[in-house]
Amino acid sequence: MMGGGRDGDETTPGFVVRVPSCTWMASTSTTGHSKRSDCKWLDLTAFARRLLPKNDVVAVKYFTARIAARPNDMEGPARQDTYLRALATLPEVRVYLGHFLSSVVRLPLANDDGTVRLAAGRPQMALVRKEEEKGSDVHLATQLVHDAHLREFEVAVVVTNDSDLAPPIELVTNELGLVVGVANPHAENPKSRQSRRLLRAARFMKPVRRGALRGCQLPPTIRERARRVLSTGELGLKAPR
Repeated sequence: MMGGGRDGDETTPGFVVRVPSCTWMASTSTTGHSKRSDCKWLDLTAFARRLLPKNDVVAVKYFTARIAARPNDMEGPARQDTYLRALATLPEVRVYLGHFLSSVVRLPLANDDGTVRLAAGRPQMALVRKEEEKGSDVHLATQLVHDAHLREFEVAVVVTNDSDLAPPIELVTNELGLVVGVANPHAENPKSRQSRRLLRAARFMKPVRRGALRGCQLPPTIRERARRVLSTGELGLKAPR
């Protein structure tokens, strides 16, 4: 699972893994919506197995939300749909959908150093369109605790740097006696800080590296059950090399 927080970064993905079998919980930031075009066709099962090669990955749970078209990206929903349909061809993967909430809010402008910009001693304000992904973190936390109570895994890995996910991780590790690790999707970002709460809550930590993502891409073309062929071209990408 992935997530953000006040002492981390706001993102939401995750996988669950067991030892010898494991479950991975992940959300949007490690997968099809990476800003790097060479990482967008991610095979979640292959990625989970690469990160923990000694474990038997029995389930991969991906938490995201359907996006809406934007004036500068009208094809975004179609690309996301192509990726979700590609994930549906992987037997270990299950997708859980939340939703996006859009609103217009009035916020202060910032200077380059992060301080509030003032005019005549008062904050300069601007109307901002704010979009929030709702439900993914709650779904992930609920699924983690639910699966732990049912003993569906021996080890779970949550792909996140969201400190808000520390409480369910602590509950599973401390109260239910199961192992939960965290994979940080922002490990290579020099501007990102590792959540201290997650460091305390998790039994182990793993970095998510770009090289691992690039090495775990789906094939350039995928055949669905209805024999329709999906391809990287539908995401506007070049075929992975």
